[in-house]
Amino acid sequence: MSSGFARALLLYGLSPVVYLLSINGVLPDGSLVLIFPILVTYTALNERAYGGVLASRPLQWIGDRSYSIYLWHYPILAYYGKLPKEFAELKYPLSALVNCSLMILVVLTVSAVSYRYFEIPCREFIKKLGSIKKALTGNCELVQL
Repeated sequence: MSSGFARALLLYGLSPVVYLLSINGVLPDGSLVLIFPILVTYTALNERAYGGVLASRPLQWIGDRSYSIYLWHYPILAYYGKLPKEFAELKYPLSALVNCSLMILVVLTVSAVSYRYFEIPCREFIKKLGSIKKALTGNCELVQL
């Protein structure tokens, strides 16, 4: 393992720790907001150190579905907030991890279905419309006088 990759792994591994410490009141609430610019800057300056990680299949999969994830995460989180308090409360040490993992799994599943059965067909339909428009106009360019 290269030293650049090890530094990146350490830096990115620090994010969940900062988050968990901030939600449990050990660190101030905005702590993760302070570390995020550091992560972005480190990523931009050290592209070669872990470019392979960013090009990995799991991250490509997430990147392809990122718009669906963006669209679905909030409604799912809002619904999760309407569930009985017993489900969402931190009664057991691992319950926060289990609840968070469950929400991530639901968001990724719904997003994958939405991507497959909505985004891809819509993209293909738009491509067809573009080719029909080109065929009808004969690829003529309009000149404005």
